[in-house]
Amino acid sequence: MEAPPTVPYSLGDKHYDTLEESIADLKNPDKDCSYTPDTLLADIDGFVQTFHKGFAWYHDPFCTIVFPHISKVQFEFVRQRFESISSAMADLLNQMERTINV
Repeated sequence: MEAPPTVPYSLGDKHYDTLEESIADLKNPDKDCSYTPDTLLADIDGFVQTFHKGFAWYHDPFCTIVFPHISKVQFEFVRQRFESISSAMADLLNQMERTINV
């Protein structure tokens, strides 16, 4: 099994001894809940992991068995849908890159 990549973010090491302590922390009105580069990266990393896990389903023989029966019109529809994902990612990356404070 492949080791997960080293990540350039940290969400801290906060651990709770009880469920009550965890809930109290969530309800704390004085808690700093601001969005940070670390939380952004953790969110994106979680999204990518979930995407890969879900996308792997389409490589399953349950799905691949129908590939020969897909029409050209249906294939083009799938291609356009996937291109919309690539385009949305490229747009976000471009926006991030333009605004990075170096």
